[in-house]
Amino acid sequence: MRRLPISLSLLLAFAPAWANSVQSQIESYLSQRIETAISGQFLTFDNLQINFRLSSAVNNLPSCEQTLFSNKANGNFLGSETWWVECGSIWRIKVVTNVSLDADVVATKSPLRKGHRIELSDVTLQRETLSLKGTVYQYVEDVVGTKLRRSVKANQVLTRRNIELDYAVTKGHHVAIVFHSGSFSLETIGVALENGVVGDRILVVNSESGRELSVTVTGENRVEQK
Repeated sequence: MRRLPISLSLLLAFAPAWANSVQSQIESYLSQRIETAISGQFLTFDNLQINFRLSSAVNNLPSCEQTLFSNKANGNFLGSETWWVECGSIWRIKVVTNVSLDADVVATKSPLRKGHRIELSDVTLQRETLSLKGTVYQYVEDVVGTKLRRSVKANQVLTRRNIELDYAVTKGHHVAIVFHSGSFSLETIGVALENGVVGDRILVVNSESGRELSVTVTGENRVEQK
């Protein structure tokens, strides 16, 4: 049998371990990123599952001798996420992660109609497996007093999509703009360019001057510029 050159023989012998090392390196890096983000998002959780899908190009990558990098900011990494992981200027590879976990979240006790203002007796905490994006609630107090944007079923996990925020100022509506300067104040009319709850900084247009202003929402259709 003809022998392969020693360099090629060694390459073929160690290629699987080499590829596996790079894949492990990438998965370890992303697992740490995801676990850190999830820990900041959920008070308690268990059964965290992270599945990876890598391009077959990983088999051709040399082991990275530096810290891996991805510019994706920490956020909600539940469900499917696409990453571009880099080893300096040496290589760059696409990785898809799929993440799920079990956590206690706010859910309904019974069916509720659109427009219903949620009471304490309407909701409870229940253990759920979460695998899709969307802001969930971990305290019943966060939803009590809010209105439903759409009807919901019994035992349905509430997300931000279900909740209608009680905006004090609505985009496109007229607002009273109060100006404070020293010992006097002046009030005029404007149009809101953004939605806002009390305390938010939003943009409005002064109807008289046409100027765009950054103001603070102080009440129902009222804003203030100091």
